[in-house]
Amino acid sequence: MAHAKAVGLVEDDPSLTVRAPKVKLVGHAVWTAGEIERFRAHWQIGAVQRACFELLLWTGTRTIDAVAIGPQHVGRDGVLFFHQRKTGGPAHVPWTAPLPEWAMGWDAERRGMIEALKPLAGGLTFLQARGRRPRSEKGLSNLISAAARDAKLTGKTAHGLRKARLTAIAEAGALRTRSWIGAGTRCWTRQRTTPVQRTPGGWSQEQDRNRTMYYPPNLVQKKG
Repeated sequence: MAHAKAVGLVEDDPSLTVRAPKVKLVGHAVWTAGEIERFRAHWQIGAVQRACFELLLWTGTRTIDAVAIGPQHVGRDGVLFFHQRKTGGPAHVPWTAPLPEWAMGWDAERRGMIEALKPLAGGLTFLQARGRRPRSEKGLSNLISAAARDAKLTGKTAHGLRKARLTAIAEAGALRTRSWIGAGTRCWTRQRTTPVQRTPGGWSQEQDRNRTMYYPPNLVQKKG
């Protein structure tokens, strides 16, 4: 168009008045209770897909953290602790520790998660791949999406499982108890728009000081 104007074919550039169309971005869909049960019915305990699904759902972690956490991140108090790679914020997930009062009804789900992880036990990460190698973030994301499609669930992703945990926490009336999923300066509602003061997740500051630090997969160390 600049050339056409330069050689006198047009006087004005009509493209300057053209506005780009607005694109509505659609986020990751939250898994519903029915979809979660359908996935579980399709992928039984013992399948790698079920193990990955249960860890992501229980912890509410992003895939970048899910592929890195392992047994060494569980303290003697039974709390899974790590620092998130994206935000650096700490996350505290009850692993074998007593559940908060508002989450007491989730005990069977937790037992199911631990049972689902047993076939992958023995490595430095919960979701180790073949040869006890850490699973890749992209590989985990693709695995969940493909497994959902196999279960006839459309448009379901790994991040949608994180949203499902956050929604469950909110619906349990624990909107301000965000250390489970390591939220930053904003509270996780469905839109993540309500700023709140960070509050403990039912575990003491002393427990927080005694946690192991987060290590990337290639630097993970076993405790002596």
